[in-house]
Amino acid sequence: MDSLLINGDFGTGKLAPWTSASGEETWEIKPEGAGYYIQLTKAAELTQNTPEGSYKPTVLTFEARAGQTLKPGDFVMFSYSALVTTAEGAEGYGDLGAATETWQTMTLNIDRKPSPATTVTVQVHTASDPEKLNGQPGQVHFRNFRLV
Repeated sequence: MDSLLINGDFGTGKLAPWTSASGEETWEIKPEGAGYYIQLTKAAELTQNTPEGSYKPTVLTFEARAGQTLKPGDFVMFSYSALVTTAEGAEGYGDLGAATETWQTMTLNIDRKPSPATTVTVQVHTASDPEKLNGQPGQVHFRNFRLV
C-alpha cells in the first residue's frame, strides 16, 4: 500500500512538503548510504498535512536514532503524533519515543472510527526539557515516514 505522506524518505533532498515552524536552523537533511534522513535539533518540530481527501489511515511508521548522546547507552527523547480530522471532528494519537545510537522503527497504531478522514497531520517534536521527561534532549535523526 502506498504511503499517504509525500517525501517520507526525504529522497528529494529537500524538506517540502514537510514544514518546520521551529525555524530553518533547527533541521538539516543529510545523505546516508543510498538515502537521506532529517536531523532535528533540540526543541525542534516537523509537520506534514495531507491534502484534503478521503483517507482511512491505520498506522504511522518511521525510523529514529539519536543524533548525539552524552555516553553510550543514553537515549534522546522525542514525541510523535497523528491528528486525524473527519467531518465529525478530530481524533489525536501520539506517543513518546526514545532514540538510541542505532536506527529503530517506531509504530503508531491509529485505531479509529470507520468514517473517512478529510486530512491527517503528522508531527514529531524533539525534547527540550530533560528533567520533565527523564531523558536527554538533543538531536534526533528521522527517516522513512509512512502513513498507511
